[in-house]
Amino acid sequence: MSLEIDQFPYHEAVLKYFHQHEKVRWEAFHDPAVSSDRESRMQLQLRKSARRLQLVDALPWLYDVVNSAKLGSPVACYLAATEPQLQVAAVPLLDQPRLVLTGPVLETLTQEEVLALVAGELARLRFWQEKGGEYLSVRQLLAELVEQKQVPRSHELTFQRFQLCTDLLADQDALRSCGNAETLVSAMIKCRPLPATIDKSLDAASLLSQAQSLWETADPQTMSPSQRGLLLRIAALQRSVKEPDLKIVELESQVIASQSINDLDLLQQLQLMGLTRQLICCLLEPVWMQTPAILSYARSYFPDLREAELVTGSDLQIEHLATTVQQYPAWQEYFCFMLLDFASADRDLKEAPLALALRWTDRLELTEQFREIAQRELRLRKMQFAEIVRERDQILAAVEIG
Repeated sequence: MSLEIDQFPYHEAVLKYFHQHEKVRWEAFHDPAVSSDRESRMQLQLRKSARRLQLVDALPWLYDVVNSAKLGSPVACYLAATEPQLQVAAVPLLDQPRLVLTGPVLETLTQEEVLALVAGELARLRFWQEKGGEYLSVRQLLAELVEQKQVPRSHELTFQRFQLCTDLLADQDALRSCGNAETLVSAMIKCRPLPATIDKSLDAASLLSQAQSLWETADPQTMSPSQRGLLLRIAALQRSVKEPDLKIVELESQVIASQSINDLDLLQQLQLMGLTRQLICCLLEPVWMQTPAILSYARSYFPDLREAELVTGSDLQIEHLATTVQQYPAWQEYFCFMLLDFASADRDLKEAPLALALRWTDRLELTEQFREIAQRELRLRKMQFAEIVRERDQILAAVEIG
């Protein structure tokens, strides 16, 4: 059993992000002269590092599979035997579908394992052709930006997650093709080293049975992103075999999970900015909160913030805000400290902003976490803070009247 996946929502969202938020960079990337130079360099590198294989004579068992791929034109296969890493890789070019077999992959893997990897890479090529090749453009653009170190960590994380979603998609096609998850996993672990913390004696069957727990307990500090990604890919294969009702959003949620507020990709940063702006507008809706000091502090977040925006959203919007905050544990502390900063931005208002922040933490289901942080950071005595909590509604009623 495997999942039918044409794309992940994440793929579409990242493409949309570049169209809407990095339009200048996106258009510069697609400049005809720049695109032609990029393709020429990649083709030259391929000719220098690999030789083309005549599959019909040398590898007829591989020729039949490659020749039946529906990619619009024949797939050219290359061998880079001197490369150290075992790999079957799709070449990120659209002029002609290409696969490169690197290292002694044909000597090390069984025919079934090679075919499983080839099926996955053919799926990757099909995916790159979607949207007129725009998904491939996203992949190439992010890869260039990360390689040139021109961008912050958020772009690097987006690239890693975009790639991992594509890997998961390709794995499901490979599983459908070979019909055996153990064959595919055996090929994967021969080509990629397992994390040092994983027992190297584990075979493919053992890894499949343990992959989910290994992924969930893995320490990100002890392994590379590609190694963690490998564990997730193996776990996803096992889940797709064992769980017929598995949804792709469940897999995607594992890909994009952030361990801290510093591990946000481009989409999460954009989402966090939107939620922050929404909460600030809600918090500053009461006229008494719109003092020069507080408005000045709000505009340190968003210089273009207009007073006309300072309204509480609908119940549905607030529910969505609360649900999203609960969805990302790493964001909860951030919102607690943000509310606390606004609660202390204008000392002339005394306890009223803190009382308002307490009301909003109830709505966001952050009550206990906020109270612990607030009492510690404001250095309030326990009884003093308890009194503010107890008289919250009276404090707010008084300031609204007066």
